[in-house]
Amino acid sequence: YLHIEIYGNWETYQSLNKTLQLWESELSIMGLRLSRLDANDPDTVNRLISDLSIICATHPEESEIPFATPLHWNTQLSEDKISKLNSRTNSAGITLLSITDRSITVNCLNSLNHVFSLASDEVLLEIQALLSENINPFANVFGEQYGGQTKLSVVNDDLNEGEKTNLQSLLAEMDKFDIDDMVEGTEANEELSLSTSQFKNDQTSDNNFSETALIHSQHALKRAMSRAESEVNKLKRVTGIEEDDLLEELDWETSITFCNGLRVPPWQQNEGILGFIIANTKDNNRMYIMAHLNGFWQVKGPDEQHHMDSTQIGNSYSSLNDLLRAKSPYFDEHIDSANFSRKRPVIEEEDDSSIASTKNTISTDTKDMVQRRTSRSWLQEDTSDNIQSALLYHIIMMPEEPIAKRIQNEIQKSIISLNKRWTTLGLDIEDPEDDRSRENARMARSGILTSRRMSQAASAFLPSQAFQMLRGTADFSESDESDEDEDVEERRIRQADLPPEYWSIQKLVRYLSGGNVTATVIALSSLRDHDLTTEIAQFAIRDAGGLDLLVNLLDTDEDKCKFGALQVLKDISLHAQVKKAIADMNGMRPLVSILENQNDRLRCLAAVTISHCSKFSKNRRMFRFYGGIPKAVELLKIGSEDSNRLDVARCSALALWSCSISTKNKEHILKAGAVPVLAELLTKDDIELLVPVVGLLEECASSAEYRNLIRKHNLTPYLVANLFKDNKILQAHSAMAIFKCAEDPSTRRIVRECGGLEPLVKLLNPNADMLLLEGVTGAIWKTAFDSDNVNEYSRLKVVEQLVALLKTPSESVLMNVAGALGQLATNPDSCRLVRTSGGVEPLVNLLTGTNPQLLINVTKAVGCTAQLKDNIDAIDKLDGVRLLWSLLKHNNAKVQASAAWAICPCIKNARDAGELVRSFVGGLELVVGLLKSTNTDVLAGVCALIAQIAKDEENLAVITDHGVVPMLSKLVRTQDDTLRENMAQAIANCCAWGNNRVAFGKEGAVAPLAKYLRSTVAAVRHATAMALHQLSRDPHNCVTMHKSGVVQPLLDLVGVCDNEVQEAAARCLGNIRRLALCNEMNRYGYVSCNYHRSNS
Repeated sequence: YLHIEIYGNWETYQSLNKTLQLWESELSIMGLRLSRLDANDPDTVNRLISDLSIICATHPEESEIPFATPLHWNTQLSEDKISKLNSRTNSAGITLLSITDRSITVNCLNSLNHVFSLASDEVLLEIQALLSENINPFANVFGEQYGGQTKLSVVNDDLNEGEKTNLQSLLAEMDKFDIDDMVEGTEANEELSLSTSQFKNDQTSDNNFSETALIHSQHALKRAMSRAESEVNKLKRVTGIEEDDLLEELDWETSITFCNGLRVPPWQQNEGILGFIIANTKDNNRMYIMAHLNGFWQVKGPDEQHHMDSTQIGNSYSSLNDLLRAKSPYFDEHIDSANFSRKRPVIEEEDDSSIASTKNTISTDTKDMVQRRTSRSWLQEDTSDNIQSALLYHIIMMPEEPIAKRIQNEIQKSIISLNKRWTTLGLDIEDPEDDRSRENARMARSGILTSRRMSQAASAFLPSQAFQMLRGTADFSESDESDEDEDVEERRIRQADLPPEYWSIQKLVRYLSGGNVTATVIALSSLRDHDLTTEIAQFAIRDAGGLDLLVNLLDTDEDKCKFGALQVLKDISLHAQVKKAIADMNGMRPLVSILENQNDRLRCLAAVTISHCSKFSKNRRMFRFYGGIPKAVELLKIGSEDSNRLDVARCSALALWSCSISTKNKEHILKAGAVPVLAELLTKDDIELLVPVVGLLEECASSAEYRNLIRKHNLTPYLVANLFKDNKILQAHSAMAIFKCAEDPSTRRIVRECGGLEPLVKLLNPNADMLLLEGVTGAIWKTAFDSDNVNEYSRLKVVEQLVALLKTPSESVLMNVAGALGQLATNPDSCRLVRTSGGVEPLVNLLTGTNPQLLINVTKAVGCTAQLKDNIDAIDKLDGVRLLWSLLKHNNAKVQASAAWAICPCIKNARDAGELVRSFVGGLELVVGLLKSTNTDVLAGVCALIAQIAKDEENLAVITDHGVVPMLSKLVRTQDDTLRENMAQAIANCCAWGNNRVAFGKEGAVAPLAKYLRSTVAAVRHATAMALHQLSRDPHNCVTMHKSGVVQPLLDLVGVCDNEVQEAAARCLGNIRRLALCNEMNRYGYVSCNYHRSNS
């Protein structure tokens, strides 16, 4: 009677029984047939190698037993790999592995695995060679009687005791690794066709299920599903949000896979349906596609009750590729040139950096190990579904057990078992009667049980690829972001030290799976009575499997259960390991779906939970992948339009703020149109709302596009107004936002006009929060790039307050303070205040640090304060110049350039500059050597430094000996105006020693230098005139200048306001003219003219 209750009536049960018997008959002739293996398919070969490695690892003793007949073949291995193969024999003297010339003999599974592991990238050729010379390898391994086409264990049962192999323990294990679903089984088809003809006589209506199952044989469905899976996996390689991707989303609608590989329940399988696919093209065309035995076509998709409407839309197509071509013009245009090189699934993409550790890669053929989205609500397994799918699976896999007994056992197991959907997430569903299995599952969830034991036992047998596949899940990576939670080590507590609260929470968690809504809600409410933010509470929930249940509850239709589960998840998701666990079980999918719920409380809780989880990079990527960003932006609009629902906007802003750490998420937030909505929310007077809104703007303001929109919507005055509000967190984030926005000159001016400089100065308090200090000092630094702001800061006496912060332990604050002092020191009064307020010594002390950005700002600050002679005396007394010179050897080019620029005013204003420079042993050689740098900023700074050094005659002689002339000559063809200016000054000063001006002419530096006179930068033209004047004292250089057309540009420079430039241009023209007169006098026989005496 129990059977009839499940299947409706006795005739239906008989029909099902006949069908299952026919399936058993079909499976009895299936097995592992290596003779039919496609050795040209790398995916199939890799699967075979992995299976062989697993067998050897799990059966070490049996893998050493000799074969019935050794395997022989001519190897395709390279000579260096052959040299690594050594002959092996067992204790009985039987040869297990030998190699002669290029012929290999293998006599046990372990040796065969060793050869394949050594072959690595040549394994495909090696297997092809083995199969070409050994037609039926199983006949060699187990004996001739095992060379047929049936299952190995079935053959073994039919043999006499004397004929059975001594490898019996491997037979059943090897039967598990079935590759028949990848090839057509002709004998199976023949057997099935006979069974079909015998069964056609049954005409009753209750036998429709059996007839359909026979028409669509399992082999046909498996082959069709294999082709569909392959096509989906291939197209996933061009799916994502990158510019070169052709699809935004492509995946199966459900992650549930039944025992035959299909993704729909058995009653839909009998209609030829393989599964449903969700596709979202770049044309914003989201569609549901049915994968059918007869092809692919678009269907309507889920209705309001979340039931799949399989009504066909449009034509059917033979492949998914053809359907997408017809539906998407963009896909059709670019698919022929698409790059199908393997990449991780879109959830596991390489997103944004930066994540420092090396990540594992999962190939698409190991799809059973890749986490996919869980099923939609329309395909959730209820109890009857579980019973039927489990029943079919066990009847097929255990044919020796009576059907009636199997039905009864499976019904009992299905009633008390957990939802099997969680097996797709890598979570073990253990037998309730098996205490060991339950304990192992608990330990695995909590992180106590790792793969260490398995790796120690199997590392000697497994090749690297197979071993990585056994590890379970792979890490994700993003190319532009780092995550502080990626490598968090979990601290475990001994069982003896666990408090009573731990066991109390675990007891409540067990009630969550009771199935009764009321009991579940009461258990969730009781959980809320505990402090779930503590580490003990989080351990208890995870160890009892509570995370799985809580995430599962988010997919129910009961809002009370969702509400209670979200309340708990909101608290426990503050823990780093919980965030990681939620990412591993794909918990962001149901959280994102709740954002579309009509209940505002559920929306708020889901958004806050997302904000906690998004501190983990994988969750940020999943949030973007499942379309969470547009949904969150829509929630922002609710708050901007309805002042009574500001909580929804606040929670949504929290979620967007957390996920905006990712650069790609920032781009999606911008595309979703968030900035105008944020501008509207910024006008509200709700502090709790303003904090996440300003925080989101602050995080996104690092992008130039966001800064332009902030300026366009005139949001800077609102940020300045927040500085006056009595909330330190809001003030800190507003200051940080101004800090980032002040990269633009117009924003600096707006801050001053809005009266923002004074509150910034007032917030400079050494005892304030570090985040507030970082934002305020950064804002002062960036706004000080405006000269009018510098004067205003000088009036507000900000220098003394900044100097007091030079003893702050925070490097980020020190970096901003040093940058601000460097900018403020351009004002003479502020420059003097740096010394009088005691700022020189802490600045010099900071030169010994290691932070590159801090060193850049400190060197600039020291260089600016060195503009006054009194200040340079204090710097020199503290050995600051030597420290600056030592930074020229720093491995960071920006630090080198900043140090070179800082040394220039030190030498210029030093009382005895020549002696100061000579006191640094090897200092001049180091400076000249930096002219070999490839960094333009370093070269410009070094040229400016050489221009100062060359003013001392002795130092000029030393750098000339070190080859400064040819090195400068090699740089004259540069196009950078800053380098041109400083190099021209260096050349001008270097001409004062010996024959350097002649050497510059011989090195070919004059003609390219003359072209600098055409520059649009006045400083470059002026420096060039000075250099040409010095070079024109050599007659050969005058000839070169005249040919290069310097006369007219020099005549123009004679009229400039700078007297020194006027004189240099005029003297250069005089030297050129004087040489021309001498030539004319010699030509017409006049008295010889002495050019060298008359030139000036």
